[in-house]
Amino acid sequence: KQSLGRKKFLIKNPNKSIRYGQSIVEVVRRSLDTIGHTAASSCVDCLALLRSLAYLDPKNIPLELVLLLKLDASANLVEDNKDCKEDEKNDAEQLTAVSDMDEDVRQALALLESYSLIQWSRETNCINMHAVTQEIVRYLHPQTKIGNLVEALTAYGGDYNESHDRQDKWAAVLQHGTRLMTLHKSSKAKRSWLRRLAKILGQAC
Repeated sequence: KQSLGRKKFLIKNPNKSIRYGQSIVEVVRRSLDTIGHTAASSCVDCLALLRSLAYLDPKNIPLELVLLLKLDASANLVEDNKDCKEDEKNDAEQLTAVSDMDEDVRQALALLESYSLIQWSRETNCINMHAVTQEIVRYLHPQTKIGNLVEALTAYGGDYNESHDRQDKWAAVLQHGTRLMTLHKSSKAKRSWLRRLAKILGQAC
């Protein structure tokens, strides 16, 4: 509660003298404002990308998983207040198709990296995001759609019947899906999405 109160104070009083520990909230807020203006003409919603990353485990987010996220206008079609599709196989096939937006997503990641909001390891093709930065992003921009993330995790894991050949991917699904479930278990997200996420986690185990 004390931490939340400090964040509210900082947002309402950005010009007040504050300690370094509190100032990071203002630094992130200013970065997000700048990115919002800088990337306004991009095909990829950089803030939507950052919000999505903020709901996953902070370590080793696979680039391949990130590329499966819907980050353009089509993301609005995956609403949390609607029932999720039951045909998960069709979802996976659609999402695993080669996206023309891959390069735009990479550029968006590079932009976020330039503001020190993420770390992108080209060697491992994984994204890392500091847990404190994630918490601040979730507080300032809490509008992430769980449906988009669940669909991406479904596609990334692939066919469960072939999971023995994709153990590394299913380990990542378990890692990031567990984090997503933990953050959304008391949210207003549609229960059908949570049930589907629970099913995926059960398979990953």
